[in-house]
Amino acid sequence: MKLFYASPREIEMAEALEQGSPFEWADLDEEADCTCGGWGILRGMHQKREEAIANGHHYLYLDHAYIGRHEHFRATWNEHHYLGLGSPDHHLRPEPWRQTGTHILITTQSPAWYAMHGSTEREWVLNKVKRIGEYSDRPIKVRPKNAPYPIAEDLKDCWALVTFESNTVVDAILAGVPAFCDGGAGLMVASSNISHIELPFYPGDEHIMKWLGGLLENQWTRKQMASGEAWEKLSSRLNTLN
Repeated sequence: MKLFYASPREIEMAEALEQGSPFEWADLDEEADCTCGGWGILRGMHQKREEAIANGHHYLYLDHAYIGRHEHFRATWNEHHYLGLGSPDHHLRPEPWRQTGTHILITTQSPAWYAMHGSTEREWVLNKVKRIGEYSDRPIKVRPKNAPYPIAEDLKDCWALVTFESNTVVDAILAGVPAFCDGGAGLMVASSNISHIELPFYPGDEHIMKWLGGLLENQWTRKQMASGEAWEKLSSRLNTLN
């Protein structure tokens, strides 16, 4: 198994995974001719994922966690996001649904993420602002990726959050704010239909807890990766794919 790595930011995470799994370090110029894995989409990593899948192999996608960013890291087979449910028995306790609010919050993602989907940040934001304006006269705030202040500030008095595939959906749901998104794990608890911006989707408590449980079950600490605990669960899921 090959572990491709092009980013120096989370080198300790990659080393932990290599220690606790059959993955072995591989250079980017090597062929994705077996089960592979890698971090993010930059520096050729998106192409490696596409290459592995096109060659008929599975690919373990690694990225920042849904919850507990920097301490935990998410890992999903073949997809950028985990698209399933888990156990509702966990420590997270979302706020009750907020059915009041003044503004609509748009959160953006990296330019590379939009480019991967054939768009740009500006193009996507302008399109969403236009679409929202067709169905609502509420003021719109745009929060850039990596804004230098907590998202909780923008979620105050927020009617709904709108994003592409950002993990900010998790922040919104935990704060009791309904969300709209185009894809990703958020689609299990959010609407993709902007025409319903004034009639948001409010999933039931049990579904929300199972959704959050699924996210928690697909992220691990460096220690869990190095010990093999993460690989035990990941390999079990891999076996169901083969």
